[in-house]
Amino acid sequence: INIGTGLPETQTGTLTTAEGYEQPVEGEVVYGADWLLTDPDKEHARPNLKLLIKTDDGVILNSGYTGVGQFSKPVFDMWEGDQNAKTFPFGISSTVHTFETGDAKYKHLEYKTFVGNGRFVVNDNPRSITVESRISEVIASNDMD
Repeated sequence: INIGTGLPETQTGTLTTAEGYEQPVEGEVVYGADWLLTDPDKEHARPNLKLLIKTDDGVILNSGYTGVGQFSKPVFDMWEGDQNAKTFPFGISSTVHTFETGDAKYKHLEYKTFVGNGRFVVNDNPRSITVESRISEVIASNDMD
């Protein structure tokens, strides 16, 4: 999921399935709201995002995620508009993602567990921040039977 190019509002985004995933989903974020709660230690923060995603075939998915992110002075400076801020690597946050829908085609998403890790991409011209998440489906292990 690519969430937004705003600072700090969630303005736009996309959901794109990795090549080879057996039940592909493609869509565009049509609405988003987010909260970021900073821990008292100022080294961690907890994102909470709510999204409506319109799939390429017109179905609306209710999606969201929560998690924990690593925060530091460079991250805070980025959010404050530091012109020297650079893109942060994947792994700066760990998240749990959910999907809900009334459409049978995508109902299977409700019965799966998805985890992700995220990064902040700092864009120039115009200056903006994109939050990206790589999401993976958690599958059952069968090798310990």
